[in-house]
Amino acid sequence: MPANEYYDSTGVPAQSGPKLSAALRAEFNAIEAGFGKMPSLAGNNGKILEVNFGGDGFNTVPPGHLLELEDIEIITNKNAADGYCGKIGHKLALKNLLGNVTSTLGNANTAARTYTMQDRNGTLLTSADTALLAPIASPALTGAPTVPTPADTVTGNEVINGHWMRSVFSTDNTYYVKINDNYAIQVGTISTPLVNTQYLWTFTIPFTSTPNLIMAGFGLNGGASLSRASITTISATQIGGATGVANGKIHFIVFGPIAAS
Repeated sequence: MPANEYYDSTGVPAQSGPKLSAALRAEFNAIEAGFGKMPSLAGNNGKILEVNFGGDGFNTVPPGHLLELEDIEIITNKNAADGYCGKIGHKLALKNLLGNVTSTLGNANTAARTYTMQDRNGTLLTSADTALLAPIASPALTGAPTVPTPADTVTGNEVINGHWMRSVFSTDNTYYVKINDNYAIQVGTISTPLVNTQYLWTFTIPFTSTPNLIMAGFGLNGGASLSRASITTISATQIGGATGVANGKIHFIVFGPIAAS
């Protein structure tokens, strides 16, 4: 009889040999030990057998749990240096080198989902890591965050950066900020012409009455120095100066009522 892991015949009794009771009992004991590697029949009806971790016996698997990974250790391609992978209930279990489950991955999905792992090494983010990120609503940013520079003509909810401010207010233009539905502040830059003629600039949004001049800054543009008195015209729709001032720039801020919206 060929040798196997359950029972290996010792050759007793030999053909036509003496039948020694002690030798026969030893042979029956070896046969009994082989059967001992099998689970008992009582209480295991309907169950399936699987080889245990030690490879020296069988375990029973309840019905419907044929491939329960907590009872199976995959030998092929395992990495002993990083522990082993198994399953507990409906969670993926990660064991350490001592065979203890130290981490589990669960699934709370109620619908079918597909997860694709990227082909690169890395560290998974946890809730503690994401808690350090700025929230989408009312983020408190630090450092020097940047935003794209919008077009000079934007009138929506775009974020204005320093580059935009320096570019639009170095040329003739006006921009307004609504304080509420009834009042607005307009800021802008206008250039006096190269000839001594009257210059006017139309507000971006008209006021319902003449606005108040809050501040005016004056500078040279290769010509004469300007004074506050250079602004001689402020109306509901325009701001400007009279003749006699050439080749200068005026930076202004005005405040006034606007039509309710």
